[in-house]
Amino acid sequence: MSEHDDGNEALLDAVRPLLEEHAELERRMAEPGLHADPALARKLGRRYAELGQLADAHRELVAAAGDVGAARELARDDEDFAAA
Repeated sequence: MSEHDDGNEALLDAVRPLLEEHAELERRMAEPGLHADPALARKLGRRYAELGQLADAHRELVAAAGDVGAARELARDDEDFAAA
């Protein structure tokens, strides 16, 4: 495992609880009875929106890491790709 991989793991460990909170809020917001308490619905909605930015950034980071991995594999297999 490289130092870069260790950094990715540390980052994932740091954001994992927030991603789990985001998923839990999404589940709670889908519950039909939530809107019986408008104040709670607003509170959960605001927090969900805040964490949504993190969740979106995380998805983009994971996708980019996958793209980098695929590019590295292509570079190993294809000299022309590696030279580009």
